Amino acid sequence: MKEDVELPEVEKLGDGADAVDVNAYSYPRLDDLFKRALKAQVVPDVLAQAAAADVGKKGGKKDAKKGAQEADVEKPESIYVKEMREAIKVEKSILRFRLCQIRNWALQRLRHQRELSLKIYQKLDDWIAVSSKAENDAIDEVCDVVKEAIEDQGKIQDELRIKFMDFFVDKGILNFIEPPPEKLAAMEEAQDGKFNIPQLKALIQELEMLADENGQILVRKAVELLLRKAQNSRSLGDMGGLPKEWSGFTHNDFEKLVRNLDIYNSGSINYKVLATCCILLKSPVPKDDQLEELKASLPEDQAERESFA
Repeated sequence: MKEDVELPEVEKLGDGADAVDVNAYSYPRLDDLFKRALKAQVVPDVLAQAAAADVGKKGGKKDAKKGAQEADVEKPESIYVKEMREAIKVEKSILRFRLCQIRNWALQRLRHQRELSLKIYQKLDDWIAVSSKAENDAIDEVCDVVKEAIEDQGKIQDELRIKFMDFFVDKGILNFIEPPPEKLAAMEEAQDGKFNIPQLKALIQELEMLADENGQILVRKAVELLLRKAQNSRSLGDMGGLPKEWSGFTHNDFEKLVRNLDIYNSGSINYKVLATCCILLKSPVPKDDQLEELKASLPEDQAERESFA
């Protein structure tokens, strides 16, 4: 090794010396490994041991006086021993240099990993803060909805849900079922001699099924229909039957009723005329002003068709 090349700080340490932590690194395990590696290079001087053993063997053959005289005389060290000592010193220096490089590389990697871990933990802290804020905002929204319902003294029908960080109203789940709207109050009192709404609907549907293309229905079929519905009303109490006053009518009564509508004695009547008579049965006759008001409320084309002129 050339003399002008300055050795690193670690190479200036003596054999077995402790490593000095100049920068005060906070990695105790790495420093401990580095110290143990430096101490491991301390090996016994093989050449000195060999020379001592050789002197001991020669001293055993000579007398003590002569041996003492020879021990006082220092023999010059051989050139080969000097070269071996220099070689060992160079190898130890190389070993210390490589250990220093390994320590520096490991230290750099540890610092790099520490920086990455700090960045990751910083991101985790940011994510936790963001998620906490989002959850708190969602809870505030729920509180606002509940507060508004309390102030309005109303009920919250839809289910309020918080999914992770989102607040939404689940309209598929109802906390309670709204009662059906109240039916309209009857405009006329129920009478035994008048048709009710279900009876009128059933009668009109059956008349339409029996009528032909022109809306004509035979008198015989109309009488049979009314007679059958009267029998059903007496036996089954059918809501779609006839009024109670009609339950005692006979075949002749129904035939007289229907034939009065056949003014031309054609044997058939228009089912709409029969249905209109059943609807207006025992109804008060409207006055002229009432008719005009009714016509004014109808569309123009329908008013022309329904004109009584």
